[in-house]
Amino acid sequence: MTGTSPAVWSDAGGASAHSSTLTADQIAAAAAVMRVLPAAVLQPAIGLAINHLTHRHPGILEALADLGSDTVVIDPIDLPMAFLVRLENNHLSVRCLDAKWAVIKPKSRIRGRLEVLIGLVDGTLDGDALFFSRDLSVEGDTRAVVVLRNALDGAGLDMIEEVRSALGPLGSPALRLLDMAGGLLRRRGSRYAASTDSLHPDSLRSPK
Repeated sequence: MTGTSPAVWSDAGGASAHSSTLTADQIAAAAAVMRVLPAAVLQPAIGLAINHLTHRHPGILEALADLGSDTVVIDPIDLPMAFLVRLENNHLSVRCLDAKWAVIKPKSRIRGRLEVLIGLVDGTLDGDALFFSRDLSVEGDTRAVVVLRNALDGAGLDMIEEVRSALGPLGSPALRLLDMAGGLLRRRGSRYAASTDSLHPDSLRSPK
């Protein structure tokens, strides 16, 4: 099946069973960091995170067997990078790509805001609803995207617990730091919006 029609996810992982996910503030802070770091710097951390994930959830690799040699690009529209996902020798590979990634021709590409993509990964957002709301789009072979999505959903991922497990004793402090930084960014953005509103063109008109 190809095209950009809505894909149907299985309920293998039970999206309603997920108890927690990253907050909007935490995601905003993580995105701010990712925007200033080049792909080459992020790649080692991403590699370690994926290895840790598949070690904790070995069923992911089994579920991804149907992916074969197909490649999927995950493209967060609010980041200057994308992520190439594929199986290599029965290992899940996620390669961080810079702005030049467009030369790569993946089997499928899934696009959306980072917060939406994370919600899709951990099952807190419904894939079909996202398609109909246009917050998520798939280009190319939707079958490969469905295989990837169902593999992650079947693992029952809890992003908070994954971060805590990957970072050990630093996990909880790191999450609190992201929350604080994200809150600061949000408040700063609100103040900027308020100051912009105060400069509405109507207020700058000369009296007649």
